[in-house]
Amino acid sequence: MSLRIPLAATLLALFLHGPILAQEKSGAVLLQPESDMDRELADDLTEVLISAVIDKSGRAYRVEGKESFKKTLLDRKSDDGNVCLASVECVRKVGMEMGLDLLVFGKVGKAMGGYRLEVWRLSTTSGPDPAPYRKRVTGDVGQLIEEVEALATWVLAPAVSTLTVTTVPPEAAILVDGKPGPGSGKPMEVSPGPHKVEVSFEGYTPQSVDVSCAQGQPCQASVTLVLIAKVPDKVPDKTPDKIPDKAPDDGKKETGKEPLVTTGTIIGASALAGLAVVSGIGSFVFYKRMTQAETDILDYARESCPGNVCPMTVEEFNDGLDPITTRGENAALWANVCGGVAIASAVGAATWLIVDLATPPKSEPKKTSLAPVVSPAFSGFAFELSF
Repeated sequence: MSLRIPLAATLLALFLHGPILAQEKSGAVLLQPESDMDRELADDLTEVLISAVIDKSGRAYRVEGKESFKKTLLDRKSDDGNVCLASVECVRKVGMEMGLDLLVFGKVGKAMGGYRLEVWRLSTTSGPDPAPYRKRVTGDVGQLIEEVEALATWVLAPAVSTLTVTTVPPEAAILVDGKPGPGSGKPMEVSPGPHKVEVSFEGYTPQSVDVSCAQGQPCQASVTLVLIAKVPDKVPDKTPDKIPDKAPDDGKKETGKEPLVTTGTIIGASALAGLAVVSGIGSFVFYKRMTQAETDILDYARESCPGNVCPMTVEEFNDGLDPITTRGENAALWANVCGGVAIASAVGAATWLIVDLATPPKSEPKKTSLAPVVSPAFSGFAFELSF
C-alpha cells in the first residue's frame, strides 16, 4: 500500500507535466552593445530581460541561452555578406528557421546623462513587426535595470490590435484589407501596422481611409458617406414661346469683373509665403539644436567636474567641450539666418499683395471708328468715338 501512493503520484506528475511541456513556447532574447565599452552591460541586461520574460509569462516560454543564440548568429552571414548580428532582417530569418515563437533583438549603450535602449520584437510569421521600443533612461544602472524589467510587459503584449470602424450611415458595409468587417461600432482584432478601410452603401459615394494600429492598442476609424445627388429624369423646357429676332441693345455691354489680384501676384506671393514657412521651420529646428547644445554643455560640465571639482586639466576639459560649443554656435548662426529669411519672405509676400490690391485696374482703351456716309443730306465720312 505504501508503494502505490508514490507510484500514483509519480504517474500523475508525468501525466500533468506532458501537457505543460507541450504548451511551452520557444523564444530568444539578445541585446547587443552599441560599442565595445557596453559589451558587459548588454550581456547583463540580456539576462535580466530573459528572466523577466520567463517570470511575467508564467514560465510559458523556453528562452534560448544568449550565448548559444549569439553563436548561431555569428555563424551566419546576411545577404550582403556582413555579420548577421548587424542586420535585423538576418536575425529575423534565423528566428524563422529556428521556429521561434518569440524573438527579441535590441541594442543598448551609454548616452550623455544615462543610457539608450532600442529594442525590436521581430515577427517570425508573415505579420508586420510592432513599432520598436526606444527609450533614453536617465540615471544609474539600477534605473536601467528597472526599465528593462518593465520592458518585458511590452515584449509579452498581444501581437494584435483592436480596430473599431464607425460609419454614417451605420448600416454601411465595411471592408478591412478587402475582408468584411463586423459592422459599425463593433471592434475587431487586426495585426499591428497599416490597414485600408473601405466603406460603401447604396445611394452614397464610397470612401476609403488608411489607419495605422499599434501593438496591443485600440485604434479607430470614422467614415461619413456623402449622399449621391439625384439627377431629375427630365429637365423642364424653359424655352420662351417666341424668340426675339434681336436682343434689345441698351448701349451697355457686359464686361467681366477684374480680379482683385493678378495671377502673377498670387504665384509670387505664394512662393514667398512658402519660403517663409520653410525658413521658419528651419529656424525652429536649429533653435532646438542650439538649446540642446546648451543642455549638453551643462551635462558635460556636471559629468567632468562633479561637485565643481575637475580631475582634468583645462586643456582636456576644453578638448571635450569645443565640439559641443561649435555645434551650438553653428546652430545659433543658422537659426538667425533662417529666421531672417522667414521674416523677409513674409514681409515681401504681404507687400506684394498690398501693392497689387492698391493698384487700380487698367481701363479699356477708347474705341474709334471712321466710315463713309452717302445720303441725300450729307456725303463724306462719319467719325465715332465711344467710351
